[in-house]
Amino acid sequence: MGEGRGCAPERYDSAVLACHADQALAVIDRPSAMEQRLLSAFQYVPNRAVLHRDRTWMPRTRRCWASWNYLSRKGDGDGEKLLLTYWMNRLQNLDPAHDLFVTLNPHQEPRDILAEIAYDHPQYSREA
Repeated sequence: MGEGRGCAPERYDSAVLACHADQALAVIDRPSAMEQRLLSAFQYVPNRAVLHRDRTWMPRTRRCWASWNYLSRKGDGDGEKLLLTYWMNRLQNLDPAHDLFVTLNPHQEPRDILAEIAYDHPQYSREA
């Protein structure tokens, strides 16, 4: 059943919810047992994404730059969040004169920050 302001209710056979499973579950008025089981199987972890121009988050040698660059530090594996820098110029075919990077969960502030966004990323598991 769908309703809009000033509109009569309408009934639909199906609908596409283009969102995370937990968000879809929150939208469904009376989820069936199967919808509840399937959509609640997904777990998410919050991540901080920082858009910046700081090249120090990339490998020292530019020819080693990849679309996705994982930064490892001594002591990794102690439950810290993933620290990954995306090279947006390569991923989005952007003007190479102005490097743009997105770093997830930086352990220190990058220089020249342009924006910050909070994301919930799905955790891949057998249940999901």
